[in-house]
Amino acid sequence: MQNVEEKLKEIDGGKVLDVATGRGEFINFIKEFKSVDKITAIDNSKRTEKAFKEKFKDVEFQIMDAANMSYQDETFDTVCLSNSLHHMPNLRKTLNEMKRVLKKGGNFIINEMLSNQQDEARKSHFLLHHWWAKIDTIFGEKHDPTFSKNDIKAIIDSLELADYDLIEYAWDIENPKEEKFVNGQLKVIEMGLERIKDRKEYSSLKTEGEQIKEHIIKNGFAPASAVFIVGKK
Repeated sequence: MQNVEEKLKEIDGGKVLDVATGRGEFINFIKEFKSVDKITAIDNSKRTEKAFKEKFKDVEFQIMDAANMSYQDETFDTVCLSNSLHHMPNLRKTLNEMKRVLKKGGNFIINEMLSNQQDEARKSHFLLHHWWAKIDTIFGEKHDPTFSKNDIKAIIDSLELADYDLIEYAWDIENPKEEKFVNGQLKVIEMGLERIKDRKEYSSLKTEGEQIKEHIIKNGFAPASAVFIVGKK
C-alpha cells in the first residue's frame, strides 16, 4: 500500500472526474493527490445520491450514464474508475468516454481488485464478492466476476495511452481471524441469503455460501489484492 500512497502524492489532479463513484470510496484516494482543483463524481444509481451528498459536501455529484457522458471533449485533467470495470454493461464505450472527456496529457486512473494472486485470507474476499455478484445478477444488476491482472493490463493496453504505471497492492490486516471482523463477513452471507430466500437459486447459493463461511472461519478475511494504474492520454 505504501507505493500507492507515494504515487497518489505525485498526482496533480486538477479537475477530477470519478466515474461510477457509488458510495464514494475512491474520493478519499483522490483527496490524497498532490493537488486537486475540483472533484466531480457521477453514478447512474439514484440510491447513492443522498448518502453521497451528505458525506461529501465539497464534491459535485451528478446522475449520469458513464457510457454516455454529457461533458464536452477534454473537460477534465484526471478521470478515475475504481472497482467498477466488472460492473460496466458497456465497458469499452465507458472507457472510450473517459478518454474522450480527458484532456491531452491528463491522468487516466484505474483502481481494481484482482481475481487472482490472493492468499487464503484474501481469497475469502474474492469468494464472497463473486458469490454476491451472482445474487446481484439475479436481480438484474450488472455484476460480473472480477478480472485477473493480465486481463486488466490488456484492457489498459487497448486504450493506447501514452504511458502508464501499474502498482499491485493490498491492504494490511493485523489479524484476519479477528472474531468481530470475521463475524461481520458471515453476516454478509446471511444478508445475501435473506435477499434471495424466495428465489429458485436459493438452494444452490446457500450451499455455496456455507462453503464460503467455512473458508472464512478457517482462513480469516482480508481485502483482496488490487492494482492501481495511472496512465497519460
